[in-house]
Amino acid sequence: MKDLTKKFLSESEKNSVLNAVSQLEKNTTGELVPMIVSTSGSYGEYSIIGSLALAMPLAVINAYLINWWYYDQIDTLLFFFIFFIPLFVLFFLILNDMPCLKRLFVPKDVMEEEVRETAAYAFLSHGLHNTKNASGVLLYISIFERRVWILADRGINSKLPEGTWDSIVADLTKGLKQKKNGEGIVTAINRIGEQLISNFPADGDSTNELPDLIVGEEKP
Repeated sequence: MKDLTKKFLSESEKNSVLNAVSQLEKNTTGELVPMIVSTSGSYGEYSIIGSLALAMPLAVINAYLINWWYYDQIDTLLFFFIFFIPLFVLFFLILNDMPCLKRLFVPKDVMEEEVRETAAYAFLSHGLHNTKNASGVLLYISIFERRVWILADRGINSKLPEGTWDSIVADLTKGLKQKKNGEGIVTAINRIGEQLISNFPADGDSTNELPDLIVGEEKP
């Protein structure tokens, strides 16, 4: 699947995101890492399923049309495979090049699970569980699935009511659907920042423990 991160943010939008994180972390001991990935899973099996679903009926229709035209003088099964194989290959290539079409064949619960697992992996692999006061927050955006996930460490979660992040996730998801990528992310950063600054104000130690933005990294 092609890398969807390349056109997700313009250079000016990336700079706006970096500036927002930098300004936030001057006022808190907490750490926020926005992470944008192309996809949280390969979903290779769904390229195969989608290709079968698209190629098979077309191959059947074409084979029977030829059979009808020649009045049963040819082998219908032979012509089915003559049509099916190139159609399958064609649709397989199309699905891998057109994420919007491939997404139709991936169940929503499968995408949700992949995003949750990969966000958790990213949280641990980038050390957000080892920050000062256990106050690391990951703002995870997976483009293919059109999913946003906020994962916060125990220090910040223990100070907030359940569901605090839900409205931020919903508003950012809405903004991404409206193609307001940079604006939506900056707004989400500022709203997360309000919680971090309120609960973990700056104490004079301005050490930046983690990256201010990660783009294009995927689960190995």
